[in-house]
Amino acid sequence: APPPPPPPPPMMGGPPPPPPPFGAMSPPKTPSAPVGPRPKGKMRPLFWTPTKSAAAPWLRATSPSRISKSASTATLWEKLSPQKIDIQSFEALFSQKSKPKKKVMEDKTTDKSARGVKPYNALDGKRAQAVGILMGSLKMGVETISRAVLAMDESLLELEQLKAVYDQRATLEELDLMKGHLKSQESAPKPVPLAKPDSFLLDVSRIHRFTQRAECWIFKDMFCERLFDCGERVGQIDIAIDELRTCERVQQTLATVLELGNFMNYGTNRGSANGFHLEILRKLKDVKSVDGSTTLIHYVVNTILAPVSDSGPDEASPVETCPMPDPDLFKHAAEHDYDALAAELKSLKTDFEKFLKKVAEVNTTATTDGEIHPFKEEMDEFAEDTQGIIDDQFTILHASKSDFAELVDFFAFVPLKRGADPTPKDLFDIWREFCADFRVAWKAELRRIAKRKLDAARKEKDRLRQEALQSKQSLGRKAGGSVLATKLKNKFRKKAPVATPTKK
Repeated sequence: APPPPPPPPPMMGGPPPPPPPFGAMSPPKTPSAPVGPRPKGKMRPLFWTPTKSAAAPWLRATSPSRISKSASTATLWEKLSPQKIDIQSFEALFSQKSKPKKKVMEDKTTDKSARGVKPYNALDGKRAQAVGILMGSLKMGVETISRAVLAMDESLLELEQLKAVYDQRATLEELDLMKGHLKSQESAPKPVPLAKPDSFLLDVSRIHRFTQRAECWIFKDMFCERLFDCGERVGQIDIAIDELRTCERVQQTLATVLELGNFMNYGTNRGSANGFHLEILRKLKDVKSVDGSTTLIHYVVNTILAPVSDSGPDEASPVETCPMPDPDLFKHAAEHDYDALAAELKSLKTDFEKFLKKVAEVNTTATTDGEIHPFKEEMDEFAEDTQGIIDDQFTILHASKSDFAELVDFFAFVPLKRGADPTPKDLFDIWREFCADFRVAWKAELRRIAKRKLDAARKEKDRLRQEALQSKQSLGRKAGGSVLATKLKNKFRKKAPVATPTKK
């Protein structure tokens, strides 16, 4: 039998593939290639929401002839034309900055074989956290701290940073725990390392005489500030003393109060006094007149201002400034006490003696040039310059105390607390309060005087205006009468007969 005919050749292209079953996912669309100029690096993103309308012609990925939307329904975006943009400068301004990679500090206390082992903590949790925060704020290793401390170099380690390290230094008990742990791990197959805060404090303690060096450095910096503070407080007391001794207005005011008080106390046991206790100065503002319109302190001020008050409205009488001292001057002086100042200077002198011992201890135990210099030279120079300054300040303090005692005798001042030595606060608080009251009364009296003079000036102006008006009216009446007389004379002259010559 003949063989069967061969199968027909396949059709070109073949039949179309069957449609995917209902519910099957269609293959993802490949994103269209980006159009426009390509930036060289990564740019900062602009978080906008793109529109779904057709793109502008120069931004289309397809040919414009394939877009079926008619021109009448085109959106704004399809009508835009390309703009000239300086791509190079734009990219320089709006490109993303590459973030520098953070340097990872290597843990020098552990090796690779020890990683993954829970470290030993000699510090409690709160203390370890504080030391960890300190390590993060310093941003330097113990080697840098050691160089800065030995060289006393504030460009490497600022004084505030040194104080922070000094305040967080390990105690003797903590160091014993750390050293004991390291010794116990010497023969261990997998030694347990110290935690980073513990290791940091242990390394700091290994700096040659760190505690003594830090204390000397801190004392050297704080010494001038403490000494200047003592001198400034003594100076504020001295200024108040000089003001009360030399101000003529103070003596004039006290004399006025004395005369008025003797007048008020005439015929009594309190009258005919040669002086008075200064405590009464605080109560002058409470002594009111019969009608309640003024007080005794206002009357004292008015008496002092009498020359200005009595001057006429046309006389030059400039407004004077308050003659009494500034109340703040006595406020600052009253805040200080001689006993407290003497105690502060004694403490400063004791600290200086301790400083000298610490310097000697560092110098005698140092073995290398780096441990000796420049610490020795700087501290020796500072000690030499400072040696007699504290004694000089003691002399100034004693002189000020003596001046204050003379001022107390000058005013015959007796504090309210009988038997106690008067202090600057006892005396200067009275003057602070009195000067403040005096200033208030002074301003009120100046306003009253100014108002009175203004009223007097207005009255004088009205009087002059009235006189001028009356003078004008009088002149007008005189002028009117003379004009009428002139008219009558002229009229009579016209009516008089004129003599005619006779013919011969």
